[in-house]
Amino acid sequence: ETLRDRSKVQQLVSLFDPIVRAFDGIAGERVSMR
Repeated sequence: ETLRDRSKVQQLVSLFDPIVRAFDGIAGERVSMR
């Protein structure tokens, strides 16, 4: 159970990582623009 959940979490993380990074980059650009 725990191992299966952990692998699921890793899959989710690998899926969301690029999205989070892109969002972070956009947010950083907006902040630096002010």
